[in-house]
Amino acid sequence: MNITINPESSMIGNESADIHNNKNHNAIPRISVTYRQKEVLYLIGLGLSNDEIACHLHVAESTVKKYLKKVFEKLGAGSKREALQKASEFGLI
Repeated sequence: MNITINPESSMIGNESADIHNNKNHNAIPRISVTYRQKEVLYLIGLGLSNDEIACHLHVAESTVKKYLKKVFEKLGAGSKREALQKASEFGLI
């Protein structure tokens, strides 16, 4: 699955994006991702592998895996595809 996304969208400042899901006014979840986590989501959307993402960001593949683990936790996702879907739902991408 390839999704075209912009890592700059929904950004507040340079550090994080705080997103409110307004579908349920009683309980509005707040999702905050760092710029780097958003960048990883963007690269996943382009179809890059963990190794390719690591090369692109000039970090170790284990670092990419840590970013992904954190993103999965924040979004309640169990896979890259689910993370992209949820990030889209929350307006992160």
